[in-house]
Amino acid sequence: MREKGRVLRVEDGYAVVRMVRSKACSACGVCSNLSPGSDEMEIRALNVAGARPGEVAEVEVRTRGVLLAAFMLYGLPIAAGVLGYVGGSLAGRPYGIGGALAAFGLAFPVIRAVDKRLEGRPGFTPEIVGVDRTPEY
Repeated sequence: MREKGRVLRVEDGYAVVRMVRSKACSACGVCSNLSPGSDEMEIRALNVAGARPGEVAEVEVRTRGVLLAAFMLYGLPIAAGVLGYVGGSLAGRPYGIGGALAAFGLAFPVIRAVDKRLEGRPGFTPEIVGVDRTPEY
């Protein structure tokens, strides 16, 4: 998925880009909204195109990364909860619920650790793939 936005600042090989949220990316969650109800958002992207502040940049978020993020955020906690329930139930019925809650809770530190390992890797981090350097009049 590709979207365009204005580069606000550049820092350590990344650029912070402000863009208007389109309908295609409204439920993705990769970007952060500036305020509730606002259509504007900011995203931190690898600056592979060498964009500078004030320029219009084309940001690409690869489908593979979005699908993995969705699975990790939604699928992993649910799967962990089910497995925790099954495992706890083997020890007795009341332990099933405790096992489900414990496994569900432990899924989030795992998600955070995987997110940190994938951060900055191509395919899992938004990238600036193009820059419009034509002056505005």
